[in-house]
Amino acid sequence: MTKLRFECIKCKSTLRVPIQHVGKMVACPECGAPNRVPSPGRKHHEEVDVDDGSLKLPPRTSHARYHDELQAEAVDARRRAAQRAEADAQRKSRRIWWLLVAVNVLVFAALVTALALVWPPGDGGEPHPDPPAPTTGDGSLPSF
Repeated sequence: MTKLRFECIKCKSTLRVPIQHVGKMVACPECGAPNRVPSPGRKHHEEVDVDDGSLKLPPRTSHARYHDELQAEAVDARRRAAQRAEADAQRKSRRIWWLLVAVNVLVFAALVTALALVWPPGDGGEPHPDPPAPTTGDGSLPSF
């Protein structure tokens, strides 16, 4: 929110008000003097005659508005904290998933290595030949 800064006409303290209040009357929080919010870039302020009764000043401090702003900030902070917690949970679950993948790869590699060490070697790694076919005494194949 853009704020406009200007001096009080009575006590010369610096007032900061949102730019949307240009041309409206505000009370100085220090001395209570009425001040018209000048347009941006304007240095001189108009003095206002308070005795005519047309000027209605807002209360010196707006506790309700301040409370609403604090409440909105608290809601935003809670929302941001919830988003951060959700993002952290997603990152944690991704880390756990990758850890499980790595453990499975290592277990698989260990099994393959163990089987290679324990498995009896074949004839140079070639598959075993089929067993010989049963034959009769004269070398001919039996009939079934």
